[in-house]
Amino acid sequence: MKRFTFILENEKKKKLYPRDLAPKLQGVLMQNLPSEVAESLHQREINPYSTWVSRIDEEYKWEINVIDDKLAQRIETIFFDNDFKEIVLRSYGDLVMNIKEKKKEVHNIEKLSRNFYEKEAPSKFSISFLSPTSFKSQGEYVFFPDIRLLIQSAMRKYQALNENDKEVDEHLLQELESRARVTSYRTKSQYFKVHQSSIPAFEGEVTISVNGNQTLKNYIFMLFSFAEYSGVGIKSSMGMGKIKLVSK
Repeated sequence: MKRFTFILENEKKKKLYPRDLAPKLQGVLMQNLPSEVAESLHQREINPYSTWVSRIDEEYKWEINVIDDKLAQRIETIFFDNDFKEIVLRSYGDLVMNIKEKKKEVHNIEKLSRNFYEKEAPSKFSISFLSPTSFKSQGEYVFFPDIRLLIQSAMRKYQALNENDKEVDEHLLQELESRARVTSYRTKSQYFKVHQSSIPAFEGEVTISVNGNQTLKNYIFMLFSFAEYSGVGIKSSMGMGKIKLVSK
């Protein structure tokens, strides 16, 4: 897995909202990839990457987390070329975003597996939802931290991107759901605009307690550790569902 981080600054010092900027930057990513790669990603049910945009004073941090090694290499080759120094946002009237800094980090997925076997995960931890997060269930948006949907999303992404298995073990999901519960939360409603639609979502923090043997605790913690890269919920490739895990 690789994490690419870009620090951007717009020439006009125009204030932009991260939740509005994120889909535009994902569009930039798609435009710069070879057409056959972009088309393949559009057709995938679960994308092997997630993005996140945050604002720091007058600068913007654009983070791309990539699970697939081949895709990571393509992105690195294109975006870390010395001549790639700016991004032009057509939807903002050809606004130029200068790239002030580029950073790449390698994260070993095998390390997550080793932690599962070698370390003891906490019984209680918090998840910070750093970008608007939402789930889809029975055709409806769910914009609160439902424990089943949280675990199900993390399981689906982990299995699809690491084991090429899209089907979640329902028996295991029910077991995990019965052992984990949200003990406190502090969230606020947000909307995330995609084209002409506004998706209801939430941001904030939840605390989760896990009651079960150490293996079960380790597995749940591993899933959410992976979700720091894959995101949770819908539209994580467009900037939704960014989480950060905090041990208690």
